[in-house]
Amino acid sequence: MLSNLKKKLTLGRDRHSDLCPRCRKIDFATLINGVRGPLSWETSGHDIGTLAQLGERAPRCVFCSFVHARAVAKGRAELDAAKMCFVKSWPVSFINWRDDSLKKPKARSPNDLLVGVTDDTTRLWGEHVTYLATLRVERREQSDRLPAPVEEFGRARMLHDDHVDINLCKAWIDLCKTRHKGTACATAAKQWPQHLYVVDVKQRCVVSAKQGCEYVALSYVWGTATSLKLSSLDDCDLFCPGAIDQHWQTIAPTVRDAIDATGQLGFDYLWMDALCIPQDNRNVKQTLMAQMNFVYANAALTIVAAAGVDANHGLTGLSSRSGGTNQTKLSFDGLNFVTTLHGGDDRLEKQRTTTWGTRAWTYEEQVFSRRQLIFTDSQVGWRCCCAMWREEMVLESFDDKVDSFSGPSLLAEPLFNPDSLQEDLDVKQIVKHYNEAVGQYRRRELTFPYDALNAFKGIGESFASIVDWRFFWGLPEVAFTPSLAWVFEGSVRNDAVADWRLIKKGMSKDRHHIRLPSWSWAGWQRPRDNTKSSSFGSGVVPPFGEITWYRVGENDSLLKVKEDVTFGMAKGNTTFWPADAQPAQTHWIGSPQTIQAAETVDDDDFVDLGLLKAWTRTCRLKLRYHAEPVDATQRNSHLTLLQQNNAIIDAKPAQQQGQGHFDISVQDAACLFAQQQVIEVTAVALGRNWSFDTVALLTEVREQVCHRVGLIMIPEVIWMTLDSRWELVTLG
Repeated sequence: MLSNLKKKLTLGRDRHSDLCPRCRKIDFATLINGVRGPLSWETSGHDIGTLAQLGERAPRCVFCSFVHARAVAKGRAELDAAKMCFVKSWPVSFINWRDDSLKKPKARSPNDLLVGVTDDTTRLWGEHVTYLATLRVERREQSDRLPAPVEEFGRARMLHDDHVDINLCKAWIDLCKTRHKGTACATAAKQWPQHLYVVDVKQRCVVSAKQGCEYVALSYVWGTATSLKLSSLDDCDLFCPGAIDQHWQTIAPTVRDAIDATGQLGFDYLWMDALCIPQDNRNVKQTLMAQMNFVYANAALTIVAAAGVDANHGLTGLSSRSGGTNQTKLSFDGLNFVTTLHGGDDRLEKQRTTTWGTRAWTYEEQVFSRRQLIFTDSQVGWRCCCAMWREEMVLESFDDKVDSFSGPSLLAEPLFNPDSLQEDLDVKQIVKHYNEAVGQYRRRELTFPYDALNAFKGIGESFASIVDWRFFWGLPEVAFTPSLAWVFEGSVRNDAVADWRLIKKGMSKDRHHIRLPSWSWAGWQRPRDNTKSSSFGSGVVPPFGEITWYRVGENDSLLKVKEDVTFGMAKGNTTFWPADAQPAQTHWIGSPQTIQAAETVDDDDFVDLGLLKAWTRTCRLKLRYHAEPVDATQRNSHLTLLQQNNAIIDAKPAQQQGQGHFDISVQDAACLFAQQQVIEVTAVALGRNWSFDTVALLTEVREQVCHRVGLIMIPEVIWMTLDSRWELVTLG
């Protein structure tokens, strides 16, 4: 039944002639053009009867027939037969004015019509609703002229059934180049990548890229696919003209399609890892891996293969669309509609749930690409620094001073923007940006946990190039102590052996087997089924210079970590401690605080073993885990602190009532406690937060090395009563 609606349904002389009496009462023109502002049932929605009633009216009503057919296609016709069907308006797009002097937009797209079923007619959203389809007003003008006329803004395009509209993609590129001059879209990276090789799509071979040449980059998921790779620079026939054609059948479909697309879009060169990174040259490979930010930032365009699980999938729509576009064209009440590609859920494929959108390696590719042409299973989309466009909807800018964005985003979340670092050089704000990037990155997955830092090198390099930072195992030296207080709820220790390249450039791969340290976020991973929130840099520990950290190298060599001790202080302050906090400071600090002769090692010769040493205060803690919160008003009150006789220690000052719950975050509480209700751990103090809590790492001690298992915050009045001691600690 649904397939019959694929063809355009036409009306007779009376525009209501194909509608039943109930549907004739609906003012569809008002729904799509009328109400602006808060939506209500009276102004934006109409019930049209139960699904069973629609089934009876379907032979005599175009709209009832369409809705019932959608319910049948989704398997809801019998299940929801008694539920009420509705149609409501929904605004989906807006205009972003780049000129602040222009306050009112010239045009706004028509509202969409959402069709669904509900068991609560007072609420047309949430768990009560099952959406069946979204109808969008079809554009009047079918030409490919861009920018589109004002009156076409927000209207639907009919897609080609068998292929992507390459001419539209080329128009997007030209529109961005002409309309976004002087923006980040037109600004390449300041540094050109070393050892950059590209595929010459005309000569059909690999060539060395000339500095400043215009090239396309490919972002995709390699997965388990087998494909031809560039093995070495000295002896490889891929540098001979025509070599690509000779090896065509051994190249993965996604890479083949990207080569074809590059030529069709008017470019001569394509970069992708398989054919442009020599796999057998460690030094060149390592150099390029650390320059992914420059590779993608210098690309004129990035082709994103967002569909499929590996490189065998190809770019959907480049040669053909399997199964067509699933668009339906519908006419009634004097209006022409086209169904959106994702029914009631009008987002262009949730990128976070696709394989490409969940892979860690694609994160920095996505972040640094100035222009992206995104191939999904159903359509192609565009994302640049100034606009987001999509094949099924007219959103292209129609004025030099405006760019259009659609409400349903091409991307699942706003990503860290490296361009924000150019204007904001305040250390505290830059640390915040870095925390944001790590938090987004750690929600993604890695096939090999030891790649946790390799896949993030480009992000680190972007910070280092702007503020001259150094990073140790993913933590910025300038704010090292607060960075140790990261939190990733639900994460588990990965115990991965560090990639040899992280230890020392050029070192023998078998020289060291060093595990990623527990104190670094890179030493932990998120289980695939974990839905808990993740954040990096909880902001609870402004550094204050009381702890001096040292990195441990070969032969017990040490290098001092040089923090910015003013980070987190108010401007003009010379100390973190308020005047009335001196007793706590006296209790906190011991002696000695530094390790003698620790700066005699040459940094260039230092081999980092992933260990830290520092003089700090430690305390043995006894913790009881409760499945339910001890205090319903406290989100993280699942733990109580116990004395050695298992009595609960008061967690609040004497004048307050209540007993011992603590704000605590462990990477996986159930895993940490296992079947035990009570455990003993060693707390390694980092300092205080602004709420006067002592912030400490929870650690397990093995062979005199403390291994992190979590983070705890204890009211300082309680911490001062505990049996703690000042000692030299080793973190591993």
